Amino acid sequence: MKDEGRSRVLRLIALAVYVAAIILLELHHEPWRDEADPWLLARDADFFTFFHRMGLSGTPGLWHSILVPFARSGMPYGSQAVLQVLLASCTAALILWKAPFPIWLRIITIYSYYFSYEYSVVVRSYALGVLLLFSIAAMYPRRFEKPLAFGILVALLANTNTHSLIIAAMIGAGFLLEGHRRALGGAAIMLIGGVAAAAQVYPPPDSISRGVLLYTPQAVPIAISAAFFPTFPFAGAAIAGVVVIAVVAWSLRNDRVPLLVMCGAYAGLAFLYIYKWIGGFRHAGFVLLVILYALWISSSRSLAAYVALGLTLIVSIAGAARVAQLDWNYAFSGAKEMAAFIRGEHLESLPIAAHSETTTSAVCPWIPHPFWYAGSQREGTFNMWDQRFERGLEVPYPQAVENAKRHFAGRDYLLLLNVEMPNPAANGFRLLYTNHQFVFAHPDERFWLYRQR
Repeated sequence: MKDEGRSRVLRLIALAVYVAAIILLELHHEPWRDEADPWLLARDADFFTFFHRMGLSGTPGLWHSILVPFARSGMPYGSQAVLQVLLASCTAALILWKAPFPIWLRIITIYSYYFSYEYSVVVRSYALGVLLLFSIAAMYPRRFEKPLAFGILVALLANTNTHSLIIAAMIGAGFLLEGHRRALGGAAIMLIGGVAAAAQVYPPPDSISRGVLLYTPQAVPIAISAAFFPTFPFAGAAIAGVVVIAVVAWSLRNDRVPLLVMCGAYAGLAFLYIYKWIGGFRHAGFVLLVILYALWISSSRSLAAYVALGLTLIVSIAGAARVAQLDWNYAFSGAKEMAAFIRGEHLESLPIAAHSETTTSAVCPWIPHPFWYAGSQREGTFNMWDQRFERGLEVPYPQAVENAKRHFAGRDYLLLLNVEMPNPAANGFRLLYTNHQFVFAHPDERFWLYRQR
């Protein structure tokens, strides 16, 4: 009984420190374009554009839909960060109280890079997906007692992002493979959720990704290395990660459903990484999430698997501390600083011509009107990811400046660029402001603001 009491106190302390840490980091974090885009879509898109954009960007819209009431009711942009912290805190509590791992492994898991930074501080759909995935894991022992609730969780998971859709599909396959007589209703709900997600991500005719297959075979070792040793790339990191995967797979050899989920999810993720898009740490983290889920639902309690995984998580904690220090001392993006200048100088009512569209959209959430994007030559906030958008990104900066001058001829306006204009006076502009803070994570989100002379 005393041991249980000590364990409870230890978990409470671990959770309190975790929550305090991510709140402090969130307060110092400057959101970038990938955090701005879902908020802008939720705030500004009409019903048709909202769902059409899902196919253009290749992600289901559950996270965006959750943001709609916050964004459209006039709540501040920072409210999505509050929601993110709540989701991450719930995930940490779930791991600490429900995961069937040794207490030491539970604690180092929540402090590792993906849980204490990438999926908690950087506001994306992934925090919601992680919470749903581990809620499914916690409910797994009662999946046939409550098949409908289990099916709903899996269906929701499928609608958070494309990576989670792959994992949800394998969870559903494992659920059916068990052949339980009560599985049918839950499986039907999973199927409906999966079809809804697939319909949303199916690329429409104007998508820039429609029918496009890349070939990046090095994406798999990159993802494995980043999953287990984030921010610490070193020779042999991918091999070390493969060893961890092999040890875990061996521990699951007699547990067919967790092994199926793990192998099937890895096959789907590998296809996505190689032929579509590897992205960054945020996508590589799913390699780690799949292992944690498989170990969680397995009846095997392999010390070798726990130790192998735990060693990488200790390295990951060091990676989290490293990035947290950078985010504390420097700017993740220059968007917030630029927006603060515009508002502080009471310039926000002026029209703004901006280029490039992806980077400058990070400033939009703080400005009360859309930008006029000088590349695609259309007004907007969120990125459309269609063919016109792609052509706009290819417009060179001198041409974008000329487009803006022609569009706003005779009117006062601001010109926002993410590169410095070589000779603004010769082009009829004067520099108002550029970022003073060092931008460590996304240096292409350092901005220059100009006004006509």
